[in-house]
Amino acid sequence: MSLMFDLQSMIQAMHLLPAEMMGLFAFTICSVAILLIRKFFNEIGLTLYISIALIAANIQVLKAGEYALFSEPVVLGTVTFASIFLAIDMLNEFYGSNAARRAVYLGFISSILVIALMIPALGVKPLSLGADFEFRFRSNEAHNAMLLLFLPIPSILIASLSAYLISQYVDIWLYQKIRQITSEKKLWLRAFLSNITSSLLDNIVFSILAWKILAINPVSWYTLFWTYIVGTYTIRLLMGVIFIPILYISKLL
Repeated sequence: MSLMFDLQSMIQAMHLLPAEMMGLFAFTICSVAILLIRKFFNEIGLTLYISIALIAANIQVLKAGEYALFSEPVVLGTVTFASIFLAIDMLNEFYGSNAARRAVYLGFISSILVIALMIPALGVKPLSLGADFEFRFRSNEAHNAMLLLFLPIPSILIASLSAYLISQYVDIWLYQKIRQITSEKKLWLRAFLSNITSSLLDNIVFSILAWKILAINPVSWYTLFWTYIVGTYTIRLLMGVIFIPILYISKLL
């Protein structure tokens, strides 16, 4: 219980910091995790990371934050999702395109499996309040929290996985194509060009599907463009640049 309150206190303290600081914190976590996982667990570790990061990003995208550079709120999950492209590039670089495609497939399957596992849990009727009120109340609060997180997921999942499959195939293909053209030189070039191209494609496909076509309450085109496309893609462009040194570091480990 004390640990829970410590975490709550830490999160409340974080609320005093700008959203950019939390983005830097997320970048640090993702970068260190990917480097350590690649060093100690190789292809299997990177594949596992991709599945976990994809699930986490699809939950984070339900929340938005205010950033100094943007007049409109920007949805979260961008840093986490951008790190998937870094992990895919590492698989592509060190283990080949087939390993990268396997990771894409497993990420796809993992996301669907999470929903399949959550459905029967959500299907259990909440507890009636009575004896042992505190336990029953907490259980029902957990149920409501699960509903809030996972009920929007089907439409977001369809949009996310559609964009994910399309963009990752483009990323893997373009990465290898540039690698061949440059005779396996200019690592930074193939990583950057494949990332910004596939990220833009992912961003457009996901945003239009999730917030317009499949949304119960579609957002305006203005919000779609500035909050969900321009806002997040600007951050992903930045991530595409600052993740490149992590790729070089991974070759030294």
